[in-house]
Amino acid sequence: MKLKVVPFLIVLVTAVLTAQLFLLSTPAAVTALPPRPTATAVPVPQTPGAQISLHVVGEIAADNWTIVQWQDADEQWHDVTGWQGELEPDGSKTWWVGTELLGRGPFRWQLLVDGRVIGQSEAFALPERPYDTLQIVVTVE
Repeated sequence: MKLKVVPFLIVLVTAVLTAQLFLLSTPAAVTALPPRPTATAVPVPQTPGAQISLHVVGEIAADNWTIVQWQDADEQWHDVTGWQGELEPDGSKTWWVGTELLGRGPFRWQLLVDGRVIGQSEAFALPERPYDTLQIVVTVE
């Protein structure tokens, strides 16, 4: 009878050792996230500025384009790169004016459809004071 118990004990000890090795090699479950840096708020620029706002009265095409232009000393008009784009569905377009540009001019606003000018404002100077909004109205037929 002793001979039958010995192989059983050998198999049992081998199984226990194998199970322990298996459990030791299995990675432990992650219970906590790694530390993260403390979040800091991104500062909101407090630079005051003004706005210019175009309002188009009349029929507005789907493929419209607006451009603000500035006039040089030789009375030549030049497009302002950052102040051009499509009208909003309500026929308006608004651009922010930095304090370094307040009071400057002359400028004008053009409305184009398929590259053809269909409306143009009178020459204007940018707002004089921060937080002001200059309303420009252009009528198209």
